[in-house]
Order: sequence, then C-alpha cells, then structure tokens
Amino acid sequence: MKKSRRLLFWTLPLALPVVFWILSVLANSWLMSAGGRSLLEKKFSASFGYAVRLTGTFRISLFPRIAVEGSGFELEAPQIRRLLARAEDYSVSIHLLPFLQSEVQVASVTLRGGFLDLGAFVNLGSHSAAVAPRKFSLPEVRSLIIESFSLVFGNENSIITLKRVKLDKFASGREAPLEVDAGWSSEGIELARVVLDGSLQIGQAIESARLRVNGLRIIFADSEIADLSGSWDWNQSSSQLSGDMNWIHGAYVTHSEMEFILREPVSGDLRIRSAESPTTPGAGAQAHFILRDDQLELPEVSLEWGGQFVAGAGCYRLAEPPGLSLALASDKLDLDAINALLLAGTAGDSELPFALSLVLHVGSANYMGALARNVKLEVGDELACPDIPGFSP
Repeated sequence: MKKSRRLLFWTLPLALPVVFWILSVLANSWLMSAGGRSLLEKKFSASFGYAVRLTGTFRISLFPRIAVEGSGFELEAPQIRRLLARAEDYSVSIHLLPFLQSEVQVASVTLRGGFLDLGAFVNLGSHSAAVAPRKFSLPEVRSLIIESFSLVFGNENSIITLKRVKLDKFASGREAPLEVDAGWSSEGIELARVVLDGSLQIGQAIESARLRVNGLRIIFADSEIADLSGSWDWNQSSSQLSGDMNWIHGAYVTHSEMEFILREPVSGDLRIRSAESPTTPGAGAQAHFILRDDQLELPEVSLEWGGQFVAGAGCYRLAEPPGLSLALASDKLDLDAINALLLAGTAGDSELPFALSLVLHVGSANYMGALARNVKLEVGDELACPDIPGFSP
C-alpha cells in the first residue's frame, strides 16, 4: 500500500502536464473547428459591439493564452450592413481566464494589409443619431501594431496608407502612447507623408476620442514641416473633428485651428496666424473648404500679410499634378511693402510643391511712389475651379 502511494506521489506531477497537454490538444482541435471559430466570433462581437467574422486561414492555441492567427478578419456594423474594416493577416493574443468570463483583455494585436472605411463610420454616426447607440467597453490592449493599412473615405483613388501604427497600454478613457507613420496618395502617387509621436484617448463606444501630438513631421515632395505639436478631438454624434497645432520655425511661431465635419462631402474651416510674437504684425489666413472628389473647394478665403488684406475664393487640385488656384480682391494694397517682404526671403512659387495660379484685383495700389487704380495681377497659368461661388478670375 505504501509502495503504491509512493508511486502515485512521484507519477502524479509527471502526469499532470501530460493531462493538460491532452486537454489542450482536444480543446485546440475543437476550437479549430467551425464551432470553435463561431464561439470566438460571438465573444469578439459581444465585446466590440460590432459583428466580427474570421474568414480564410485560421490557427489557434489555448494555453497559456488564447492565441489566434489567420487571414480575413472582418468588422461589420449591423445597423448599416456595411463592412467597416478588414485585415488580410492578423494575430491576437488574449488572456484566458478573463475571456472565459466574457471579458476581453488583449495582450497583443497585429494587423497587416486591409482597410478601414471612414465613410462607414460617418454613416454609422448618422444612424446612431436616430437610434440610441449600443453601449460597450473597448477592451484593454497592451500592444497594438498595424502595418500597410488603408483608410478610405468614399473616393478609393485618394487614400491614406498607415505604413505603421503602434499603440501601447490602451484602455478606454485613458491616454496611451501612439506612434504613426502614414502616407497620403492620390491615383497611386504619394503626395504627403506624416510621422507622428503622441498619445491617443478613446471614450466608451468610440463616441469620442482625443489625439495629443508631441511631435509631428509632414513631408511634401522635397519640402518638410517638422516639430509640430497640438491636440485633436473627435465627436461621433456630430461627426466633428477639431484641433489646434503649433509650429516653431526660426523666430516665428505659427498657430492654427481647424474644424472638420466628416460627412459627405467633407467640409471644414481653417485659421492660421504666424508672427515673431503675439504683439508684432505677422501673417494670417482663414478658409472654408469642401472636399469633392479630387478637388478641395475654397469658397471663402482671406489672407493678411504685413498689414495687407485680400479675400476671395479658389480651389486646390488633389490629383497629380497638384495645383492651387486663387481669385482674390482688395480695396487697397501697398505693393512696395509687399515687395519688401518678398525680398526679405519669402519662398517663390518655383519652390512650392504644387502649381500656383493667382489672379488679384486691386481697387487702388501704391507702387514706387505712383498710385494705380483698378489693377489686375496674374501669376502662373490659369487653373479652373468650376462651380465654386465667388470664384471669378
């Protein structure tokens, strides 16, 4: 009897790992089946608040964490029956015990390839205005990495490609460190690239979000703007994105404020002011814009520079080659003062990363001691801005 107990004492610790391994193999075999995949889809859908589908290849292990790898991860909004996102390849690691209690705590998520449809989120926000949105809690994610992902908004020829996004220690309502490397392309040609270091905070049910920018770099062809900082706020119920940015370049400080309404068509307002100090004269600009197809309409534009003021309308062509066209007017201008500013080192249009077409009508202008009336100045080749109120070259 004692010998049997001794044998049990020594064999039990050795047998337990074997038993757990057998249970793991059986559990993995069931989870690899259609029933296991269906269970994971239901668990994910209940936690995220959207319909989740796992298509394509599918691999899973259960211990010590639930680890899922495969292709064809899809996210759909049942309210509008539209695909919100798709990943060509994905891997997800989830803590096991909380998951069995219907709580998702994600150790890591990696998504490669695919897209996120921003237009679908806009339609979802419009739908939620009539029907109360379903409340849910975003899962905690220790590490999120997204690579080669496209953001689309109606026009598939103009997209934002997320080359790499990294988000660490994310939880709903808490700021999490964020790194972004993204490019903006039109008809397959990259027009701009953005490299960002900051933090992201998202509220419950993705109804609100805040992006804080510690350092931002924007690259246009051979031109570059670096060392930008500021913050952005998103509100789903109003489809409004607003923010402010600061840029220090040499002795000048530039402050900008932007507001976007992300409905189709996208529209917004932009205000910029640059000066050596808050009390010294500087330069400023204001514009209302509407995004339609491959053109940014500017029905209201005003510019202030060294005490000179002009206003009018125009457009910016996003398709290759990009181009800015403006038709402006002013009651009175001091051309000698403007010429002095240009000679002080302002970049000419040859250094701009886009073609420039400018038509300026002036009621009266001072130039080299002479007074001229009803002056018309033209710079560059004419670029058409069809159907824009107030645009009249």
